Amino acid sequence: MWLCLTLIGCASASGTSDNPFATSRSRAPRDGPVEVRVENNAYLDMHIYVVYGAGQQRSLGMVTGLSRRTLVIPTQVIQTLSGIQLFADPIGTDRGFLSQPILAYPGQRVRFTIQNLLSLSTAWVEGRVGGGDEDEDEEADSDAEESEDEEADEEEEAEDEEEVEVDPRTG
Repeated sequence: MWLCLTLIGCASASGTSDNPFATSRSRAPRDGPVEVRVENNAYLDMHIYVVYGAGQQRSLGMVTGLSRRTLVIPTQVIQTLSGIQLFADPIGTDRGFLSQPILAYPGQRVRFTIQNLLSLSTAWVEGRVGGGDEDEDEEADSDAEESEDEEADEEEEAEDEEEVEVDPRTG
């Protein structure tokens, strides 16, 4: 009887989405490219590298100053278990920025924001490629802006109504 219940419990715990013991690696997307969305807020053009393994570097591409570009990390780089780091190398200077280690899996999107003061730059895993995260964020931002504009218009109308009131004693 106990053996039967134990086997049933083990079988139910081996499910994919409801398994509380599943690691983040087993829940991670397993296919597709790893995109790096680079937002270069610096004036200088940046050459972007991925650093992996024992300090190996691979060029991902260049992002001009004050622009955005999406780069792709090769799958063989992502399959290393030690994680990756992103390196922004400004053209025309010897100072660069190396991000903290990031665990990105195939099918995920990494966001790399480069600031004019390089030490303030950041990199993080943002979501899944093709998951629609960016479109939803843009829609939410535009909805929030519209509601703020409507509130401001209503406040201006209320102020205008207050100014129009005439004192009955003066006519």
